[in-house]
Amino acid sequence: GDSRVKPNIRTYNIFFSACAMAEGNSENRQAAFSLVVNALIELQDSNHLLPDAYTWPAVWKACQNLLDVKKDFAWINRIFELTIKSGSVNELLFNNMRGFLPPQYLQKKLKTKEDVHQLTVHDLPPEWTCNTKIRRKRKGNQKSHQPRRTNEVQNARSKAQTK
Repeated sequence: GDSRVKPNIRTYNIFFSACAMAEGNSENRQAAFSLVVNALIELQDSNHLLPDAYTWPAVWKACQNLLDVKKDFAWINRIFELTIKSGSVNELLFNNMRGFLPPQYLQKKLKTKEDVHQLTVHDLPPEWTCNTKIRRKRKGNQKSHQPRRTNEVQNARSKAQTK
C-alpha cells in the first residue's frame, strides 16, 4: 500500500461501524472490539484528526454489539469516561448510551434519580456536550451555548484538508 495515504475520520467511522457488525462466538466479538480499541487509540493519538458527530455513536454501537454489559463493564466504563471527556455527547450518542447502559449507571453518572429515558441531551452536564452543536436554552437574553474548541476544531480540519 501507499504509506502516504492516511485514513480520514470517515474511514475510522466506517471501520468502527464494520467492527460493530462482527458476528460469531465471544472470541470473535472480543477480537473485533480489540480492533475498535486499537483504532480509537490511533485516532486519539492523531495530530490531524478529531472525532466527529458519528465517531462516538459508532464506537458505542460496537460496545453494544460486541460487549457484555456485566462481564465487560471495565471496558464500558473506560469508553464512557473517554466519551464524556471528549464533550461529544449528542442526541444520537445519548440515545445509544441510554439503550445500552443500565439506567442506574447513568443515574449515578448524572447524579439524578430521574428516569434516564425521560431525559434529553439538554439535561446533560454542559461538559458532556461542549463540542457538539447542541443549542442550550438559557434564561434571559444570554446567548446559546457555543461549542468549546470551535477554532481548534476548524484549524485542525483546515490543516487536514490542506495536506
